[in-house]
Amino acid sequence: MWSLVALSSCIVLIVACGTQTNNGQQAPAPPVPSYTLVQTQTACQPIGPNEGGDALRTVMDSARWPFGCVPLYTDDQRLNDGTGGYGPLAHAAPLQGSNYTDKSNFEVAIQNSPAVGVVVVDTTSGTTLPPTYQGLLLKPGVNCVFFRHDAGAPQQVGWHAYINQPVASKCQAPTTDVGTALTVNVFHSGAFATQDDYPAVGRFHEAAPPSGGQPVTLVGFKCAAAYCFVQPATSTIHSDHVGVTASLMTWEVHGWGDEQHVGVPLTPGANVHPQWAYNESILPAARIDTLKIAHFNNDTVFVADIYLKEPPPPTSKYAIRWHLTAGHNYIFLTHTGSIDDAGWTGLIRHTMNPAPGAQWPLRIVRHNHGGLHVLGTARLAWSETDEDGWVRCDEGCCYISPM
Repeated sequence: MWSLVALSSCIVLIVACGTQTNNGQQAPAPPVPSYTLVQTQTACQPIGPNEGGDALRTVMDSARWPFGCVPLYTDDQRLNDGTGGYGPLAHAAPLQGSNYTDKSNFEVAIQNSPAVGVVVVDTTSGTTLPPTYQGLLLKPGVNCVFFRHDAGAPQQVGWHAYINQPVASKCQAPTTDVGTALTVNVFHSGAFATQDDYPAVGRFHEAAPPSGGQPVTLVGFKCAAAYCFVQPATSTIHSDHVGVTASLMTWEVHGWGDEQHVGVPLTPGANVHPQWAYNESILPAARIDTLKIAHFNNDTVFVADIYLKEPPPPTSKYAIRWHLTAGHNYIFLTHTGSIDDAGWTGLIRHTMNPAPGAQWPLRIVRHNHGGLHVLGTARLAWSETDEDGWVRCDEGCCYISPM
């Protein structure tokens, strides 16, 4: 159970309480890290409202779980509203339960289901959300996500998901599935079978409904040795990049990378406009989580691949500013100087090796996260005017945008 204790009219405190194990004994609460609240706020430094802003930082500072406000552990997206438009900006972030390593941790009674994450819908309380949000049982503000697993069932089946909202200052697992239960689409690959293969991150995913029509957005979190997407109804998970490089975990396992139908401004400088035909994936380089700043010093280091199955719209920013093309688009970072968060530059190429006139500069801004370990992931970054990217750069997150 996660207790939310009001500190003031605008701050809420989430405290981890014990959970029930599958043998009926009380499991200890996740250990409270030794950092102070001020240090936590440094780890959850203000990056901008598109990455969750004050609402998400307040939740994670209070939960003593700063990983939930590190951009590469989270995701941000405006969901399809069901008619081809955008709904309010939503943020998915993990909680401590997403770090559980065995399905037995989830084999509990419904009222003891571990909280694995939150979805924060960034709109005014009382606002009527689009049907696609309601289908995920989301409401304005903080929404709690819980997982449970059937005892004895294999890893890839037997999962249950519940979403509810804090009541009486508590984010607590439901006692019944009525009005809280949602179906789960489980991704588990036999080629990548251990829990270490699945990152404890939150990700949105646009899936295809079986009857066709507008894409439906799912929200996913790690579920032991699998990745579990919560869905409003049965849907088909399709990823253009899966199978392209089948030997690479970062390409095959959901969560390491990211994909979505990126928005396209109708006029230069305008806000992005929704489109649901052109899909873009960003995948991190293998073993990127082993790289230190010293590896980037005065060197050009491959960090991620933007993969497109089809060419981008020819007049779009993705063709003109990002210089993206169908297939692989390789991102490289370089660091110079002695300041960790300064001196970063980037390049995008269509080949791994430089070719005359075939590389273009990128703007890089690094955010340090207070000594936290940053997983070797990459994701797309929501922006109202130009969707950009995040990629790991040592124990920090590098924001990537075109010049």
